[in-house]
Amino acid sequence: MKEYKTNEELIEHLESKNIIIDNKNIALNIIDNYSYYSVINTYKYVFQKSDNTYFENVRFDEIYSLYSFDKNIRTIFLKYALEFELKIRGIMGNILAKNYGLENYLNKESFDELANDTNIDNIVDSINVEIDKNKGKHPAITHYDQTYGFIPPFVVIKKYYLLVK
Repeated sequence: MKEYKTNEELIEHLESKNIIIDNKNIALNIIDNYSYYSVINTYKYVFQKSDNTYFENVRFDEIYSLYSFDKNIRTIFLKYALEFELKIRGIMGNILAKNYGLENYLNKESFDELANDTNIDNIVDSINVEIDKNKGKHPAITHYDQTYGFIPPFVVIKKYYLLVK
């Protein structure tokens, strides 16, 4: 069974595996901030031989650089994935409003006739439950409900897009 090791002990463990650590304080700070598991365990395989020993002259900085590179790539993808998601939600809201009107998009008749009736009922019910829960709480839902008596699709999709799968 594995035993808990302090971050200082983990640094010593890396050194015992012949990982070169130029600055222990910096390495310790990295492990403190990002965790040993996130930095070392996730990326160590790139630096190991088939017998799980490390190649010669592997530096902690190299492992951390790979971690940083991967983190930066994920950040870039996330940024654009979120932008894509926002655009899709906007497009979906506009298409629903254009094709089915601001009020009728939740009518069962607005759905494809080949769609499963139970799934349609579940989707519409879950959206209506969420709308009801947020009346008086969410500003846009409250405004449209009090002013017009309905919640348009672009408001629902902005707030509840995860319900429509």
